[in-house]
Amino acid sequence: MKRVLLVARFYPPWAGGGVYRTLGFARHLREFGYEPVVLTGPATGAWVKDPGLLEGVEDLEVVRAGGAGPAGLGAGGAGRPAWASALAALAPWVAIPDAYGSWRAPAVKAGLARLQADGFHAIYSTSPPDTGHMVALDLRRATGLPWIADFRDPWIGLGYREPPTRWHRAAHGRMLHSVLASAAHVVAATEGTRRWLARADPSLASRSSVIPNGYEEDEWRDVAPERFEKFTVLHAGRLSGDRDLEDFLKGFELFLSRFPDRRARAQCLLIGPHDDLPVRRVRERGMQDVVRFMGQVSHRKALEMEAGAHALLLVKHRDPRFRELIPGKLYEYLGAGKPILALTPEGPAAELVRGLRAGWVAPPDEPERVADALEQAWNGHGAPRYGTEERAEFTRRALTGRLAGILDGLA
Repeated sequence: MKRVLLVARFYPPWAGGGVYRTLGFARHLREFGYEPVVLTGPATGAWVKDPGLLEGVEDLEVVRAGGAGPAGLGAGGAGRPAWASALAALAPWVAIPDAYGSWRAPAVKAGLARLQADGFHAIYSTSPPDTGHMVALDLRRATGLPWIADFRDPWIGLGYREPPTRWHRAAHGRMLHSVLASAAHVVAATEGTRRWLARADPSLASRSSVIPNGYEEDEWRDVAPERFEKFTVLHAGRLSGDRDLEDFLKGFELFLSRFPDRRARAQCLLIGPHDDLPVRRVRERGMQDVVRFMGQVSHRKALEMEAGAHALLLVKHRDPRFRELIPGKLYEYLGAGKPILALTPEGPAAELVRGLRAGWVAPPDEPERVADALEQAWNGHGAPRYGTEERAEFTRRALTGRLAGILDGLA
């Protein structure tokens, strides 16, 4: 079996959206003839943790390097304090490519020692954080091994954030160019991200692919749906200032106002980490009785709640720079097979929900559309009309097979 080094700063017991893609590849690569060795950060210091994610992959080799890093600023709860958010806002000025730059040196040292101990077929790295690609670049230069650079998002400092100065933009540009020029193959999670990268390096036309995010099919086989006494709209995942809850709250409030007794019979549950802004939004509208922040729960518990909810809420960024992004949570919702209410501007995420007939798409600034979608869910209408075959291409096993095909083609 050929060995592959997976460079991923986030890996269980860390939890969050940046973990599941790498974990899925690591879990299934053996089925395609590849033995994964994961190079990651320390097990401590995570903002959110879920040791249960390691079930079923305990025998995989994991090499941990470096200190706790900046994520430790928010560790210990589902809500990140304002001072930690303020420090994060300073990162674009002082940390290039990102706040995990201090991980580069210890990760390269540990990775090089592991690569030299045994024969390896290739290196794979994933971002964000983009520092992971810089680690892989150093390892590629030191060993000559072929390297696959996987972009879950565009290079953050150029794609989703405006660099604070021309100097910062140039520094990010040089790093991105070095990654794209050195990688044997570049993978993107969306076609929009692949096009964005190809504009930075036109040669990617012949050495780039799209492997979308997905869901772990086996996880859903024995999930017992949680039984909710009230009509329940569920949001799973991180809420922050760039994904505002305000538009949903307006629509939910309108939906509740249509019948006098509805407020006592409906609720919205928000699970996962969040900044202070969503909490303030709920308080300002006086909706604490119907909108509840549940905090961080285990991945298993999240699946049970998703399977039992009457509608699953997806809140997408309104900023045009995020138009091509398809949140990873959307694919997990597909695994749940429950109606999805997607508050999203037009773009690939909206097209995916419509294409699979998975629920409703509501523009963020039209609360009436949100209320109407909730009305249909309340009345039991709008159940997803896709089946196992339609969503089969998004299972982690199928997606890992696509990665394995790329590995097979490396010299």
